[in-house]
Amino acid sequence: MVNMAETKNLSDDFLWFEYDDSGKPFDFIGMDAETALICVSDETLCNQITEDLKNRDFYSTEAKTVKEALKKMRFRTYKLMVIDENFDTADPESNDLIRHLGNIPMSGRRRMFVILISRHIRSLDRMAALDRSVNMIINVSSMKDFITLVTNGMAENEGFYYTFAEVMKTAGKG
Repeated sequence: MVNMAETKNLSDDFLWFEYDDSGKPFDFIGMDAETALICVSDETLCNQITEDLKNRDFYSTEAKTVKEALKKMRFRTYKLMVIDENFDTADPESNDLIRHLGNIPMSGRRRMFVILISRHIRSLDRMAALDRSVNMIINVSSMKDFITLVTNGMAENEGFYYTFAEVMKTAGKG
C-alpha cells in the first residue's frame, strides 16, 4: 500500500521539477514531417542552413558536439543530416560523426540523406561522397545554392530508392 505522505512528497517534488526539453527524444512532430539534424560548428553557416531548411518546412535540430548528435540520433532517424567536415574536430579526416554514419546498417542509413559541408572538396564530387559515406558534398563556396542542391539531391535519391523499395515490397521485405 502506498503511503500518502510519500505520494504527497513525490507530487510536490514533481511540481518543482523543471522540464528540460532540450533533448526532446520523444516529441511528436507529425507523420510526414521532414526532420533535419544540423551539425555545423560555424554559427553563421549554421543559421543560414537552419533558415533555408525552415523555409522548406523542415523541422530542424542543431547539435553542438558529436556526443549530442549521437544522443539525438538515438531515438529519431533524421531524413536529412547536414554535417560540417570540421564538426567537433580539427581534422576533417577523423570526423567521428561521419565515421559513425559509415557503420550504421544500410537498412537504416538508406532512410537518411547526409550532406557534408566542406572547405576543400568541390561541390557534388560523387567519388569523395562515396569515400566518406555521405550522399552529397557541398563546398562552402556553393552555399548560396544550398537549398537548390539539397532539394535536387534528395529528389534524385528518393527516385533511385523508390525502385529499390518497390522491389523489396514485392519480395515481402519492405
